[in-house]
Amino acid sequence: GLKVCPDKKKFICYRSPKGLIIKDNNSKNAELWLFNIDGSNGQKLIALSDYKWRSHNSASWSPDGKRLLMAAEISDASDFNKYQWHLFLTDSLGKDPVQISGRSTMFAEPAFSPNGQYIAYSALSEGTPYSLCPSKFMEIYVAQLDSTNLKLKNERKLTSNDFWDGNPCFTSDGQDIVYSIAPGCLNQVEYMDLQLVSLSGKIYDVKTDKSVKTNASTVSDGTVYFQYRPGLTGNSCIARVETDGDNFTIIINPQIVEE
Repeated sequence: GLKVCPDKKKFICYRSPKGLIIKDNNSKNAELWLFNIDGSNGQKLIALSDYKWRSHNSASWSPDGKRLLMAAEISDASDFNKYQWHLFLTDSLGKDPVQISGRSTMFAEPAFSPNGQYIAYSALSEGTPYSLCPSKFMEIYVAQLDSTNLKLKNERKLTSNDFWDGNPCFTSDGQDIVYSIAPGCLNQVEYMDLQLVSLSGKIYDVKTDKSVKTNASTVSDGTVYFQYRPGLTGNSCIARVETDGDNFTIIINPQIVEE
């Protein structure tokens, strides 16, 4: 999705080349672009051929706007050159990528804490058993960023279950992480709930029902904004809810036309 720079003057987003059919409009064919906040002056930051990455996604800004954080699928020299997803930092224009994740596994959807000291992400644990649906074992992790060596350190696993846990984002005070959870690969299509985990590992339900709730973001008053789709065939909406689960409201519904 679209990510606005902390100075509110620009945003980044992914864009696929013209002419692709829908099924090929994915992270293997995505390029990272930078635009002015009004959509003008588009600039390609990371092209398909850059850095020998096979795929990349989930780019977002550091709180000071000086770096971009993202996930990329690379040939992992520490794991017999098998392709693995790792986490990377670049400068604000997508240059000089540095791999910050170490162990050879699947990393996804990184997000900075508001003070820039922590990074939350979804990842597989070491020793995860083989599965036709490996993503169902994805857990929420948090780690500190060693600003000198640009590596993750003091990694902690905050969730532990046989569910898919993903799309983490910090609350504005940096003390909690809101994330989506689904029972398995197929249920990511049917329903995904919102949960909150504190940095101490305590987990709370935010909103649970038979709907898809993903791509959450938080604001300073404790409200969570997210993409919401009721049921298997419902239209995607934009909704909000407080972190304690109160005051759920659909704020943009494509089925309703204002007159």
